[in-house]
Amino acid sequence: MIRICAAVSGEVIAVIQAEDFEGTVKALKLFLAPRLDCSRFRQRLVSQDGLELCDYALVLPPANLQMILLQLRLPDTKEQEQLVARASVDGAANGPVGAGWSEQRPGYNRPWRDATAFSSAAQPLGSRPFAA
Repeated sequence: MIRICAAVSGEVIAVIQAEDFEGTVKALKLFLAPRLDCSRFRQRLVSQDGLELCDYALVLPPANLQMILLQLRLPDTKEQEQLVARASVDGAANGPVGAGWSEQRPGYNRPWRDATAFSSAAQPLGSRPFAA
């Protein structure tokens, strides 16, 4: 049995029988997401000794885990105004936000920037020089 409690209140969030679940923390978060109406990215599972469990850790029954649900934080008015101002300044000069970023970094334009890893890997070694 896997028992999951709220870290703050201690309220039991879910009790999962061993035969219903077997897998990683990520799989457990995905399993719980529709039941909690909360994305797996906002869930944190903590072991009894207080360590946060990483997504690829195995969950082996029996387990007593604590769940922390992260709250969404909406931007305040000042942050929204800064974002709109920055987007309008960059948008007028460079198109979409972030466009032209390579021109802002000297030496970043490389002759191989348009090549993909697959196109480079498909060519025999030494047949394509890396220099411009």
